[in-house]
Amino acid sequence: MTLKNALHQVPFGGGKGGIVINPRNYSEKELNIVSRKYVRYFADVIGPDKDIPAPDMGSGEREMDWMMAEYKKIHHGKPYLGSFTGKSVVNGGSLGRREATGKGVYFTFRYLIHDYVLAHKEQLENSGNIFAQTALEHAERPLKMAVQGFGNVGSVAALEAYQCRALNNQITAVSDRNVTLYNEDGLDIPSLIAFTSGNRGDLPKDAAELGKSGIKAEIRGRDELLTLPVDVLFLAALEDQIHQDNMESIQAKIIVEGANAPTTRVADEYLDNQGVIIIPDILANAGGVIVSYLEWLQGRETQYHEESEVFRLLLEKMQETMDTILPQYFGDPYPLRENCFIHAVQRLSTVLHKQGNLY
Repeated sequence: MTLKNALHQVPFGGGKGGIVINPRNYSEKELNIVSRKYVRYFADVIGPDKDIPAPDMGSGEREMDWMMAEYKKIHHGKPYLGSFTGKSVVNGGSLGRREATGKGVYFTFRYLIHDYVLAHKEQLENSGNIFAQTALEHAERPLKMAVQGFGNVGSVAALEAYQCRALNNQITAVSDRNVTLYNEDGLDIPSLIAFTSGNRGDLPKDAAELGKSGIKAEIRGRDELLTLPVDVLFLAALEDQIHQDNMESIQAKIIVEGANAPTTRVADEYLDNQGVIIIPDILANAGGVIVSYLEWLQGRETQYHEESEVFRLLLEKMQETMDTILPQYFGDPYPLRENCFIHAVQRLSTVLHKQGNLY
């Protein structure tokens, strides 16, 4: 998180924390109690100007609303709107926060493979860079895509790809915790989203549910999605999904990390050497924290942006980052992840040096 914020010049720090439970196994009342207890344990270290939690796996605006309410109760009479981000709009949340990560994930892919590549085509053709060659090979032809994970991130990224008019996308596979759905001619993403919204977030997992949904697809094993014959693989599930045991079976030449750390270091190095473009998590999935920052600012000002303005600011910020990163990426032999790390660490080091903290 520290590197992600530094890369996108968001003035937050970074950390990860949570509660190790499966929320599907608990009632709403139990989850409410757990959420409030979490705030009480950390009441002294969280706050609008301290540590500002946001939702991640297994949590959403409901939990953030509960937690903010508990923070407000503990810190009576003090500012509280910025204590948590990812809240519901009626509780001071930002329009577009739920969709922000998925939109950002797809935008990084589209901007790299379409906007940037076409604008710098001649330069890339003469660069001799292995990643530039991969990008050029995929820039102006129909692309088959697979999306691992169909939650808030994966479903939004899939819908963005499905609706994109700039590219001729065909989403042939999606998966969740139960199943992979595959259709060589492309899946009906809006219908899948409609089905999951009424099925506790789960995709159709048998012939009966497929029939009920009216969606044409083959049911395959959950993990089969990773090795299907596609051009682009969006990873929006869990960490360590591509690893030493399956890396040689990956057929996609472009991988976009919507989840945190879905590619192990060994697999990362192997795929880099094959010329696979991996858009890393700290670049691709930063949409959530960027809009969390916008929500935090809006809460301090008690003035709120329209959804279109939130998305404009989000994509403007991500484009600014990519315009800084991509020239170096396509001009030297380092993978995109290393370039992102270099830029992030340089920015952190500069700030620390200016503050006299490196002496």
